[in-house]
Amino acid sequence: MSNLTTDNDFLFSLSQSLLTSGSVQQTADIIVQALQGHIKSFDCAFFRFEPQHNQLICISYTNRNSIKLESYKLKPIALGAGVVGHAAEEKRAMNIANSKDCDFWLEYIKGNVSELAVPVVYQGKLLAVIDLEDDHEGYFEELTQQLVQDVAHLIAPFLANQLLNEERQFQLEQINYSDQWAKSKESYFSMLLEQLGDPVFIVSPSGKIIDLNHSAVLSLGFAKNELIGQRIQKVESLSGSKAATYFYKKLKHDETAVVEGIHTRKGGSRFYVEVKLARLDDGNIIAVARDISKRREVTEKLESSRAFLQEVIRMSPDVMYTYDLVQDKLLMGGKRLTRLLGYSDNELTSWKDALALTHPDDLASMKQRAERVLDSQPGETVEAEARVKNAEGEYRLLQNHCLIFKRDDYGKPLLELGSVRDITEQYRLEKELEQRENYYRALVENAFDGIALYDIEGHVKFSSNSALKLLGYSAADTQSLKATDFVHADDLKLAKNAWKWVLKHPGRVYRIPEYRILKKSGEPVWVENTFINLLDDPNVEGIISNFRDISYKKISEQSLYKISNYDSLTELPNRRFLKRQLKRYITQANSYHYNVTLIYFDVIQLNIINDALGHWMGDEVLQYVVGILRRYTEDFDFIARAGDDEFAIVLNQRDAFEASKLVESILSEFDKLIMVGGSEVKVSLRAGVVRFPDDGAQAEELLNKAEITARRVKEIAAPFAFYQSEVTETARDKLMLEKEIVHALNQEQLMLYYQPKVCLKTGKIDSLEALLRWNHPKKGFISPQLIIGIAEETSLIYRLTDWVVQKAIEQISLWSKAGCPVKVSVNLSVKDLLREDLKQNLSETLRQYDVKPSLLDIEVTESAALADMKSSVSMLQELKSMGVTISLDDFGTGYSSISHLTSLPVNQVKIDQSFIQKVSLTAEENKHDNKLIIKNIIRLARSFGLTSIVEGVETEEQLELLKQYDCDLVQGYLFSRPVPAEEVTPLIKQEIMELPQLKKSTGN
Repeated sequence: MSNLTTDNDFLFSLSQSLLTSGSVQQTADIIVQALQGHIKSFDCAFFRFEPQHNQLICISYTNRNSIKLESYKLKPIALGAGVVGHAAEEKRAMNIANSKDCDFWLEYIKGNVSELAVPVVYQGKLLAVIDLEDDHEGYFEELTQQLVQDVAHLIAPFLANQLLNEERQFQLEQINYSDQWAKSKESYFSMLLEQLGDPVFIVSPSGKIIDLNHSAVLSLGFAKNELIGQRIQKVESLSGSKAATYFYKKLKHDETAVVEGIHTRKGGSRFYVEVKLARLDDGNIIAVARDISKRREVTEKLESSRAFLQEVIRMSPDVMYTYDLVQDKLLMGGKRLTRLLGYSDNELTSWKDALALTHPDDLASMKQRAERVLDSQPGETVEAEARVKNAEGEYRLLQNHCLIFKRDDYGKPLLELGSVRDITEQYRLEKELEQRENYYRALVENAFDGIALYDIEGHVKFSSNSALKLLGYSAADTQSLKATDFVHADDLKLAKNAWKWVLKHPGRVYRIPEYRILKKSGEPVWVENTFINLLDDPNVEGIISNFRDISYKKISEQSLYKISNYDSLTELPNRRFLKRQLKRYITQANSYHYNVTLIYFDVIQLNIINDALGHWMGDEVLQYVVGILRRYTEDFDFIARAGDDEFAIVLNQRDAFEASKLVESILSEFDKLIMVGGSEVKVSLRAGVVRFPDDGAQAEELLNKAEITARRVKEIAAPFAFYQSEVTETARDKLMLEKEIVHALNQEQLMLYYQPKVCLKTGKIDSLEALLRWNHPKKGFISPQLIIGIAEETSLIYRLTDWVVQKAIEQISLWSKAGCPVKVSVNLSVKDLLREDLKQNLSETLRQYDVKPSLLDIEVTESAALADMKSSVSMLQELKSMGVTISLDDFGTGYSSISHLTSLPVNQVKIDQSFIQKVSLTAEENKHDNKLIIKNIIRLARSFGLTSIVEGVETEEQLELLKQYDCDLVQGYLFSRPVPAEEVTPLIKQEIMELPQLKKSTGN
C-alpha cells in the first residue's frame, strides 16, 4: 500500500519543473517522472487525447524497474476501453482496488492488480489521462487520488495552452510559408489568406480596412462589405496609451510589431487578441489577429496557482529557502529560518552563520553535506540532519532536504532550493518508540507462548525464542521453512483451511483450539493456536501465529474423556457414549431417509455367577461376551456396554431380516457351556430389537424401548424379540400424573425444600439450593425427577420453572427482611435456556420482591448448556450481565464440555455426586481413578477462576478427602438433608455447621 503523504512541496516542485517545459512532450515526461518517483507505484503513464482519432495515445511511460521513458510499451486506447478509457469517457477519476472486481480491466503489465486513472480536463474538454498501476491490491489511497487530481487540475490550463500553442505554431508556419509565396504570386497569396484560421486584415497607412479574410468575417460577425473602407478602430483597440493608428502609421518597411488588444464583435461582445503587424511592399499593413482569451485565462490561473503555492510555502511548518551559492546568501526563507531558531532577522544569512551555530559533533557531517550538494546530479535530492543552537542556547535537531535548482552552462551549481524542518520532538518520539519496540520485543522473545510471523506465502519471517525452544529449532533452521512444514500430516487440511480464512479476513483472529505441530525431531506437540492477518499493517506486514503447548491438557482431557465415555472393564463405549452416537446416527438417517436398528443384549446369568463364583468371575464372563461380540464387528456399525450386564450394537441401513440373522448368529455362540477362569459356566443372552423410525424418533426413546423389549423376552420364551407398540400401564400412569401436576400447581400443593452449601474453609453456609417437593395426597412424596421428566416432555416445564423461581425469590426476600440474606440456587432445564422471555421474567420477579440479582444463582447441567451451545451461551451471558451467578451442575458427567468451559459464562462448577460416592463404594483401583477425577476437576475449576462444589457428601471420609483437595464448597446429607424454609432459618443463623471436623478446621 502507498505510504504517500500529501506534500505541498511536491506541487511546488512540479510547478517549478513545468516552467521549464517548452512542449507537450516535455510536460508529459516531467509529470510521469515526478509522480512515479513520488508515489512509487509500479508504473506511471501519460496518455494524450487525439480527438480526430477518438483515441488516447501514450506519449510518456516509466516504471520502477526502469528509469527510462518508454511510451512505446503501451498501445493506443479507445474511449470507453479499460480503466483509462472509462476515466476519459466519463471525465472523472477511477480508482480500482482489485482488478478482479473490475469488469472492464485491461491488463497492460502482467501482475498489476490496482489502477488509478485521472483525466486532465480543461473547460469541459478532455486533454489527457494520467494513469498509475501497481501490483498490490488497494495500493492507491484517497490521499494519493487527491494528489493526482490536484496535479491534473494544476496542469490543465498549462497543457491546454501548450496544445493550443502547438496548434497555432503549426498555423503560423503555414502563414510564413504563404507569405513567402505571396511576394511572387498574388493569387496564391489571396487563396492562402482565405484559408488561414486566424483573422487577417489589410489596412492602409491611414488606418482603413482594405481587405480581410474569411476567418476575420467569422470572428467578428460582420459581412465583408460592412468592414471594407471602415477604420480599423471600429473593431480593434490596441493596448497602450497611444492611438491604435499609431502602430499602423509609424510601422516601417520590413518591421513587425506584436501587440495585445481587444476585438469587438458585431453584437458588441469583446475578446482579447494578440495582433501581429507588418508593412507590405506597397505601404499597406497586414494585421494577423489571434484570439488569446483562453491563454489569458490560463495565465491568470497560473498566476493564481503561483500565489497559492507561495501561500502554501508561507503556511508550511517547514522553512522553504533558496540559497545563492555564488554570493553565499539566503535569497528566500532567511527570515523564517532565523525566527525558527529565535534569532533576529540579520543573524543567519549565510552558510558560515549556519556553521557557527552547529553542534561541534555535527560539523564534519555538515561539511560532507556541502560537498554532496556540489557534487549532486541534476534532480538529485540531498538529505542531512544536524543539531543547531537556537537563541536560548538549546540545540535543536534540524532536517534538511535540498537540490541544485539552477546551474550555469557548464553545469556549475548556482542556486540551491531546499527545506528545513525542526525534528527534535519527532526524534525524541522515535527514540521512545524504539525503546518501546525493544521492550515489546523482549516480551515477545521471553513469552511463554510461541510466536511466529509469516509472509503471505507462509514463509517464516520471525520466530520467538520460546517457539524455537518448544520445537527444537534454531533461527537459521526456520529460514527456509513454511507454516505447513510444522503441521502434522493428519491436521494439514485443518491448518490449510485456517490459513485460507485468515488470508481472506485481514485484522480478524482465527483460533484453532487444538491440533498437532511437529518438533524438529518429528515428535508431535498438541497446541492451541491463534492467527491474525496483519499483512496490511506497515508495522507488521505479516501473519502472526501465537501458539501454546496444551499437551498436558490434552492428555488430561483424553484421560477424562476415556473415563467418561468408555467402560474401564471392557474398554467399550459406555451408555453415555452410546446415546450420543445413536443421536448422530438418527440425525444422519433422518437426513438421508434410511433406518437404524438397535439390538440390546442382556446377560441373563451374570448375577447368579457373581453370587456363586465371585465378581471376578462375573468380570471374566463379561470379557468373554465382549470377545464374542467383537467377532462380528464387520457386521455392525457400533458396539457399547449399555449397563452392568447389558450390551448394545447399532446397525445402519439394514432390514429386519438382516438384523434377525445377525442376532441368531450371536446368540448361537452361547448354546453350550463355556470355559471361563478354569470353570465351565452356562451363559445365556437375550436380545430386544428396535428400529428407527418405526419404533421411535429419539435415542433415549429407542434405548428405553430396546431395554424393555429385552426384558420381555423371558415372558415369551424366545431368545430375542422385536419391539411391539402397546400402551403400557406406565404410560397411562405418566399421563395421569401430568394432569395431577397441573392440579397441584393450581392448588399450591407443591413446595420448595432447601439444602445448604457449606464453605469448607469457614464452616459457614455459603448458599442454599432450592429443591422441588410434592407430597401427593394419596401417593405420598413423588420423586422430583419424575415430575421434571414429565414436565420436560411438554411445555409444562415453563410453568413449573416460573413457579419455582417465583417462590425461591419470594423466600429470599423474606429471609433478607429478617436479617438473614442468603443466596439461593434454582435449577433450569435445557428448554428453559431456549426461552426468549427467561431474562425478562427473572428481572421482573427480582424487581417485584426487591431482591438483589446477586442473591440468585442459576444451576444448569452440562447437557443443558451444551444442547444448543450458541443459544445457551447467549442466554447465560444475558443472565450474568444482570448480576445473577451461574453454576454448572453435574460437571464431569459429560467431559466433552471441558473444551467449552472457557466459552460458558459460569461462576461455579458443581461436581456430580457419582464421583464422591464411588470413592467409598468402588474397588481400590477404581477408587483411585475417582479421586483423581475429583482432584483434577477442582484444579481445572481453580485454573479458570471458578468456585468448586461437590454434591452428595455423606461421610466424614469424603469430607476429609475434599479438604485435602482444597475444594471450596460441599453439599450433602452429612450436613443437612433438604428441609422446608422454616427449618432453614436456624441453620443460617448459626455461625458454623454442627460438624466436629468443620469446627476443628476453622479453629473453633
